[in-house]
Amino acid sequence: MYSVAPGYVHSYPANVTVQRPRTGREFGYWHIRPVVHTGQHVRTHQLLGYVLPGWGHVHFAESIHGAYRNPLRRGALSPYNDRSAPTVGSIGFVTADRAPVAAGAVRGIVDVEAEVHDAPPIAPRGTWRVATLTPAFIWWKLFRGPAGLTDWNLVADFHLALMPESLYNWLYAPGTYQNKANRPGNYLFWLAHGFDTTTLPDGTYRITVRAEDTRGNIGTTSLDFTVANGGPPRTYQLAPGVVTRLAQAH
Repeated sequence: MYSVAPGYVHSYPANVTVQRPRTGREFGYWHIRPVVHTGQHVRTHQLLGYVLPGWGHVHFAESIHGAYRNPLRRGALSPYNDRSAPTVGSIGFVTADRAPVAAGAVRGIVDVEAEVHDAPPIAPRGTWRVATLTPAFIWWKLFRGPAGLTDWNLVADFHLALMPESLYNWLYAPGTYQNKANRPGNYLFWLAHGFDTTTLPDGTYRITVRAEDTRGNIGTTSLDFTVANGGPPRTYQLAPGVVTRLAQAH
């Protein structure tokens, strides 16, 4: 493993950190056997160590004054090119007890989830060749016909840093797991909790999910669904935090 930036080393049995003087910026390289020592100054691209047996990868991290940051954010490490768009693999409705709801007859209060991932621009080697990533941004929007019924609702924003750990269960749906050797990660995001379809007139709608990476590549997928509650809509009130044009009109 080679240093991405110059700085002073803190060496540990299985990892190395390189700190930039006076900036608070620090790079971490984990799962390696160091060949450098604490206090040593290293230059850009200098050898830091070798990947430990059994790991097959380096866990790389950047922090500024102790707060972790996305090292691929714009204005950070460069050059970094990515021309592959994220993938929205699926969109689905489930009940509170996780039972799937058919898109042809959605009724009552449901939760909405989507599988979203991004492929690295350069495929990893070896057992990590199937690894996937999460995109920088995820949004969703509700349509009825060509008109947007809601604004774009932000689900996740990783462009600068990880979202707070306290939000993970609110953000990630059950079935989410990280990459492992020979197994890609699976990222299921909650789009909306407690989506009350009784506030919508029966009929056909479309939900569109949009994902974007740090270089502006965009992937979208839509799902057409039918609200079938069999009665007039109640007072318009979607899930907390959802901004709707109809709600604004009332």
